[in-house]
Amino acid sequence: MKKIIFICALFTLFIPCFSESAKVKFLKGNIVDKTNAIKESSAEDSIWLANKAIQFAIENKELLGNDRELDALVVSAILTITPDFINSADTLTKNDILFNLTNLFKLFDSSNTVQISILSKISLLKDKIPTNTFTDELHNFLYNSDPSKIDSGLFKACTNTLSEIGNNISFNLLFSFYNDKNYTNFKSEIENTLISLAPSNIEEILYVINEASFEQIQPLFQNIVKKSQISKNFLCEIAENLLNSSIVLVENSSSNKDEIIKIQIEALEILSKNNWTRSSASAIAFFNSSKKEFDKNTITEQQMIFIIESLINISPIESISPLVSYLVELNSLTEMGKSVSIPVVEAVIKTLGAIGNKSAFDSLLGVTYLNYPESVLSAAREALAGLKW
Repeated sequence: MKKIIFICALFTLFIPCFSESAKVKFLKGNIVDKTNAIKESSAEDSIWLANKAIQFAIENKELLGNDRELDALVVSAILTITPDFINSADTLTKNDILFNLTNLFKLFDSSNTVQISILSKISLLKDKIPTNTFTDELHNFLYNSDPSKIDSGLFKACTNTLSEIGNNISFNLLFSFYNDKNYTNFKSEIENTLISLAPSNIEEILYVINEASFEQIQPLFQNIVKKSQISKNFLCEIAENLLNSSIVLVENSSSNKDEIIKIQIEALEILSKNNWTRSSASAIAFFNSSKKEFDKNTITEQQMIFIIESLINISPIESISPLVSYLVELNSLTEMGKSVSIPVVEAVIKTLGAIGNKSAFDSLLGVTYLNYPESVLSAAREALAGLKW
């Protein structure tokens, strides 16, 4: 028994020596030895060795240049920085780690392996250390990189990291890439990151919708906004702004009206589905604009019917007057023997009937005296019967 106790005590006595040997091996060894020392180190020594390795790399990078052994040393050091260690670190240590990782990312700009390992580590630690400084550096790196030369894996790692630590500058930078033909090969990665960033960048989205060209607005809305996890309220606000800006686009456009109208209908669908009555004025303005486009055959009959019916959900009060005026206009054309769209007339009648305001009485009664098909006359009588007095 005494012999066993003696052996255990002797083993305990030598533990510090084994621990110290990793540090000695690192200090005395070449770069490969330093890397092996990190890989073989205990949990207690690993952070000390990682810090020494990072400082060694920063101090000697310029002299050693592009060196695979140095790259391997840096990657080993980066892998050693674990979430558990960060959890126990103080604020100063966390800031030092971020500073070192940012510095390494700049210095090792010719090593995809090192940069990707840093990006992965930043993503892993994003909730435990401040990342603003690194985000800024990542912006600079992407802005100054040649899209025809940058490694595809590295670019994807950059966008993936920005999807987690990006801000409004990230959104604007990547959106500028999204509209740049030089970044066609990376469009999928950029789009996915923009989708992730969209919910926290509503102001940037609204700015594009209100100020940019349709060529930029269309993909932003259809490929990014509609695929993102934007809240219902913000989605409706975006749709409302889109409806307003697109009215002007339609009036000033001569080539892509069909595409603009298509996106207008999509915006209106969002507003109608969510009963977004705050956009009443926008919906009525769109209705008035649509009547002109319908007369020019730019808007289809089905689209016009949807626009009219959506007013029930978006503008049940303010739309009464413009709908009544439209029905009076259609009645006048019919009375003069001119052709009108019967389905559109029925849509106006049914919408007024659904709203049920008594101010529609005269125009609805006027329908019953005209030479409309029975389906129209029946719809008018039903609407009249449902008016609230």
